[in-house]
Amino acid sequence: MTMRNLLISTALIGAFSLTGCAAKTQHSGTALSGPISAGTESTPASSATSPASAPVTEAISEASIPDPSMQGQDASKGAAVAEHLDRAAGGLDTVYFDFDAYLLTAEARETLSRNAGLLGVSGATRVSLEGHADERGSDEYNLALAEQRGVAVRRYLVSLGIGEDRMEVVSYGEDKPAATGSDAAAWAKNRRVELVIVK
Repeated sequence: MTMRNLLISTALIGAFSLTGCAAKTQHSGTALSGPISAGTESTPASSATSPASAPVTEAISEASIPDPSMQGQDASKGAAVAEHLDRAAGGLDTVYFDFDAYLLTAEARETLSRNAGLLGVSGATRVSLEGHADERGSDEYNLALAEQRGVAVRRYLVSLGIGEDRMEVVSYGEDKPAATGSDAAAWAKNRRVELVIVK
């Protein structure tokens, strides 16, 4: 079995082993007050017109209650995932956002669900949620927008059972772009939250 298959299997097991989650909360805001002054995007953000998804709750089933005889195996799985996350550069997937928005897209929620599976198996891992924005807008506006993106990611991970005390939100605004350039492709890569394992 390859390392990738092992990681995917472990993530799936972790996702199914989560005990009852609180109702998922969806941050409904799509923009902060104040104009973006340095240009506009050619198409409007899809999140501005898409309704927030309905809250989802998970019932606790017998399958989700941990079996005491499996504790040793769960601990070794958790250690293996933690070791993999430590070795992998950028072990958790980055979440991307629409223009001038901090609403999580369906793709962002899927990405966070995969990340939560890994974090759930590795219960001691701490994560820095680093919010970023593209170059358009003032420094203050972009810092606030990037922070709201980090907060939205944290809320969603908490709704998936990841302890809030394991996460910290850091805002970089436009200061650390993932891509250089002043075009739609570069801007799309810069509107993000990176999930960085804290050593």
